[in-house]
Amino acid sequence: MLFEANPDQYLLAVRGVGRILVSRGQDITVELDDQADLGTLRMLLLGSAFTALLHQRGVLVLHAAGLVGVRGTVLISGHSGRGKSTLLATLAGRGYTVLCDDAAAVSLGPSGELLVHPGIPQMNLWKDAATRLGLGLSHLTQLRPDVEKYAYRATRFATAPAPLATVFVLDIGNSREVVSTTVPDASRFAVLRENTRSLRVLNALRGNPAHFRLAAAVAARVPVTRITRPRRRDSVSDVAALVEEMLV
Repeated sequence: MLFEANPDQYLLAVRGVGRILVSRGQDITVELDDQADLGTLRMLLLGSAFTALLHQRGVLVLHAAGLVGVRGTVLISGHSGRGKSTLLATLAGRGYTVLCDDAAAVSLGPSGELLVHPGIPQMNLWKDAATRLGLGLSHLTQLRPDVEKYAYRATRFATAPAPLATVFVLDIGNSREVVSTTVPDASRFAVLRENTRSLRVLNALRGNPAHFRLAAAVAARVPVTRITRPRRRDSVSDVAALVEEMLV
């Protein structure tokens, strides 16, 4: 998978799928290879292509899942494999409203408020996570033939932007218990940049001025908390209890 980019265009080329061109934050053009897998194409469009389009529009795109609580949007950020989608699905199963999974689009509202926009109304779960949550695979859609990852649609998805209330950064450590620490004000911007989705693409598109303004606004106004969980799988329920406190 290779990409080229300049301030106005992002071109993604994937062998066996085709080429995807994202232009000026407005248009996406697809040129398919013969016998291209449409599931893989859909995943690329909803992932890499939409992220590039949002970067072109000057939106802050965090690698995060989001839920809507009484105080606003609670984002759960972190690198791949930290358990964001599993945690999101766990809380969705408790009746909370899902706003986005894997990519959180943050912009300024008409009055200068920080808003998080609804994403694609599904969560993407690995097979073992879906099984642990008691979700029957026969009712889920496999994203790609060669990857055991499945799309799961919760019953409650938000359809309108919601103000950003807090950001959690999910990590994995060697301690036996879940550890929660407040990220100092001076470190928030660096943490948000570290958890920006497709940062290499953002740099190639030269979208850093807009990114800087929005990330700085989030860092100045929104509390950021790092949650480090043990490697054991049952620690997800302990993390969910911490996040749930911010939803009610």
